[in-house]
Amino acid sequence: MAKRAKDVLCATILAPTKCFSLTRTSIYIKLAVKPGSKQNSIVQIDESSPEMTIKIAAPPVDGEANKEVCEYIATILNTRKSNVTMHSGHKSRNKTIIIEGIGRDGIIKEEDVAWVYDRFKSSCDKD
Repeated sequence: MAKRAKDVLCATILAPTKCFSLTRTSIYIKLAVKPGSKQNSIVQIDESSPEMTIKIAAPPVDGEANKEVCEYIATILNTRKSNVTMHSGHKSRNKTIIIEGIGRDGIIKEEDVAWVYDRFKSSCDKD
């Protein structure tokens, strides 16, 4: 079966960190989630790490933490909640989310990826 164009990894744009994977229309981000925290926060994101670490206040019960992960990411990026979906890891602390609807005309460009990375980096705990 042939892959659809949107499912092919984008080779022309370099991801700013190992936890980002790109397609023409989506950004996949690998997360290490720590549920049951005092508040939502991004703990760590850097160029060498294979995962972005985030803390989520919701408990890992009945998908509450998964829902809050998507809502928190959407809030940071100032986008609709429907643009952020859980791709894998529904019952794991290691998850992959998909971000869509960021680029103009639905196409992800280098400046879109840099903007997403900068939003996460500026939201990261300074502790």
